[in-house]
Amino acid sequence: MSEENDMVDRRSNANENQGDIFMRDGDEVLAVKVATAARMLSVDRTTLYRWKKLGLISMAKVNGTTLIPMGEIKRLVSGQGSA
Repeated sequence: MSEENDMVDRRSNANENQGDIFMRDGDEVLAVKVATAARMLSVDRTTLYRWKKLGLISMAKVNGTTLIPMGEIKRLVSGQGSA
């Protein structure tokens, strides 16, 4: 299993009951809250907002909740370029 898939699987299993997964399409996690993404990436929430300001990561607001698409998290884990 790849590192990013393993990370997503662990995160999904560990936090599913805590409301950290905000958007799903069946079994696929589409987006997570900023605090969840911070834990997944082992960075502080403020780091993610700084990265957004620098154009390094995309975020979206849905019903007043700031979300980070799983594609962005996977991109950062894999070490690919900016947003």
